[in-house]
Amino acid sequence: MGLNCTKTCRESGVCIWCLEECYTKVCKCSYAHKECSVSLCKQGCICRICNTRFRHSWFLQSLPKTTIEDEQIELMLQARSQNVVRKKRYAYRCWANTFFPVFILYLKRHNARPRNMIISLETVTEDMSNQRSLAQFMMNQCWKQDEIDEHMNMVCTIVDTYNIMDLKIKKELLKCFKKHCR
Repeated sequence: MGLNCTKTCRESGVCIWCLEECYTKVCKCSYAHKECSVSLCKQGCICRICNTRFRHSWFLQSLPKTTIEDEQIELMLQARSQNVVRKKRYAYRCWANTFFPVFILYLKRHNARPRNMIISLETVTEDMSNQRSLAQFMMNQCWKQDEIDEHMNMVCTIVDTYNIMDLKIKKELLKCFKKHCR
């Protein structure tokens, strides 16, 4: 009394690449489609969980056909994420163009040569007396206290998140820093 193995009675999982439902295993513990296994093998052919090689064979299930609606939704999501990155880049650029001229002037007044942006920012954030000294210098340059607080919070955010920041935003910050260092 064997069961007829169709997709309804087969064990299914989620493809580790595209996160769609999948019925074929690419290793002992993970599911993947034929097209997804090609992408997996480009990144590394060994599963990080069970340490076995990924199979890239003819018997793997193909990706399900995408509908026009799915493609339109995907394009819309990509456009939104690009807009978010553009807005962040613009915000960081505006911030850098207002903060870095005063910050570099502050560093030069204290006989520091600003060569590395992140090290210079870390120097200010690691010690409270440096923060107070920069805040006082900014007040002497006619900055208001709420502007100073906002910019110091941004400096702390940049120092904390610099390693995981988007590459385009990093380049934008470095470009502004180097422009004002001249």
